[in-house]
Amino acid sequence: MKILLIPFLFLTLSSCQSMQKAEAAKLAETEAIKTRKEIIREEKRKQSEADLPFRGLDTSIRIDKIAFGSGANQDQPQMIWKNILSHNPDLFIFAGDAVYSSGKEQKPLSLQYKKLNRNSEYRTMREKIPFMATWNDEDYGQVDGGADNPDKEMARTEFLKYWTYARTTIPNAQKPIYHSKIFGSKKQIVQVIMLDTRWDRANYKKNTEDTYNSENPEPNTFPKPYLSDDDKTKRMLSEPQWSWLESELKKPASLRILVSPIQVIANDHSFEKWGNFPGERDRLITLIRKAKAKNLVIISGDRHISAIAKEYVQGFTTLYDVTSSGLNNPVPRGNVVKDTSYLSDAYGAMAYGLIQINWDKHKASIEIRSLDEEVKQSIDVPF
Repeated sequence: MKILLIPFLFLTLSSCQSMQKAEAAKLAETEAIKTRKEIIREEKRKQSEADLPFRGLDTSIRIDKIAFGSGANQDQPQMIWKNILSHNPDLFIFAGDAVYSSGKEQKPLSLQYKKLNRNSEYRTMREKIPFMATWNDEDYGQVDGGADNPDKEMARTEFLKYWTYARTTIPNAQKPIYHSKIFGSKKQIVQVIMLDTRWDRANYKKNTEDTYNSENPEPNTFPKPYLSDDDKTKRMLSEPQWSWLESELKKPASLRILVSPIQVIANDHSFEKWGNFPGERDRLITLIRKAKAKNLVIISGDRHISAIAKEYVQGFTTLYDVTSSGLNNPVPRGNVVKDTSYLSDAYGAMAYGLIQINWDKHKASIEIRSLDEEVKQSIDVPF
């Protein structure tokens, strides 16, 4: 009997060890599942920060107040959104450079949009105020980029992912992101026209003799990267966009806001502007005159400064181009390029634009406001 007991004890001990191993394995699997769930929860939390709950567009409402601006570097604080929100605008217009993604350290573009969404002031603004947007070179992904940007398809995909209203507004077959919206009804209609000055734009004529030293600039000197180009084959917009714009200007509207990411009127400087292609600039102004769009105001960005420019169009009206650039990324080194078209010296610190519409008096009061809520420039435009 003692001899038979030994195998029995061995089998019992072996079974206990097997059970212990099985329990340990089950416990390890449970811990692994818990770890995976924690990872998933954390990823979902991060994604929820990136998937911003936004206020949608309601085109039936009457527009009384529009805020606008450009140049919001996602890697820097963005305190100015509190100022803008204090006015409770009916709409905010991003005139380009909603994120910065031209540098190697700012890739991929999708991550930059997520960084923007994690800014608490911006999140609050997006939850309460509807936005419209077009792109400039930074959210296009290439400094001063045009038709030859190798990453423009990717930039378009990310733009439409982020600005969901644009995805349902821009036809699938249309590659440039130009689009428009009409708000209000009857005699209180505001039309917002968003141009794309990137997708089909020809290369600028470079100034190869510029001796500007960006690392050690002399006081009051500025680079002159581009020259005026009289080549009539070069385009700022494609022919389909020109045709679309002409049809938009024919639509009934009490007040039109034409959004150009780069300046239209200011023409003294040598940076990006419509004046780099004089023929295209003339074509735009001629088209506005032909459409008899005296109720039109241009807003622009790009320049890291804020200013109001004007140009009298012979036999027609005075056109205004209100540049608001530098929501949190104003002009480097405090240098502000002057322009003979400006009503007064440009403002080179953080700023935003505000349009207040007086429907009874048929006028739009347009202001450039600083971070301290000072009105730096203003103008009343009748319509």
